[in-house]
Amino acid sequence: MTDIHGVLQLDDGTLFGNDAGEDEPAEILASYFVDQSAFRPFLDKKTRYCVARSKKGMGKSALLSKFAYDLQEQAVNDDLVIRVIGSQVTSDNIPVFNSFLDAQAFWVRAICSKINAALGTKIGFAFSDTQMSLVEAAEVSGLKSKNLIGSLLARVKSSHIPIEVLGPKPVDPHALLDRALADLSDKHIWFLVDDIDASFENTPQHQLAVGSFFSACRYVAVNFKGVTIRCTVRSDVW
Repeated sequence: MTDIHGVLQLDDGTLFGNDAGEDEPAEILASYFVDQSAFRPFLDKKTRYCVARSKKGMGKSALLSKFAYDLQEQAVNDDLVIRVIGSQVTSDNIPVFNSFLDAQAFWVRAICSKINAALGTKIGFAFSDTQMSLVEAAEVSGLKSKNLIGSLLARVKSSHIPIEVLGPKPVDPHALLDRALADLSDKHIWFLVDDIDASFENTPQHQLAVGSFFSACRYVAVNFKGVTIRCTVRSDVW
């Protein structure tokens, strides 16, 4: 930017953009993003599961932002792009795990639940039990408001009005996602996770929790056709 005299103002904060690439508007980041051969496996949409590793501040989140932008610009068949940070994968506190398999199963459920909720936001009127369960998952997670009829019934219920409003039935998120993908064979889901190790501490429980997360991601990418996963992790942690 120049001043009224046409002199370039080098102290203008908008001249060079954000210090952190992920804080830049996606279209601006894409306009000056410099591709490198090392990025190709991560940016290749045919790769089902890939993890970007580097030290903090080296551009992992910016790479994920560029990948998400490309996906949204080239989306076909109403593809779904879900981008979250590690703490958003589960809204509950991470429990103390007894074994690696317990930890992996926890993350598989959490990932499936997150995808189910995102799918539920795309459903207008649910015509099947699977669709109703997806909508309920979105409502429970706060991603979708409750339908008008259910909200009204919940408000008018009293001892004088014999109406019973039932809450969502417990559903296995793994089985629900399996059913949903069978019905949505033309939809592709991109699950992008940043900073899963942001609060990592070098303790056995944290090692188990974060290590099992990556194993769970691989399991989901391999066993659920139509789901592609990208993650970032700091190389000075793992």
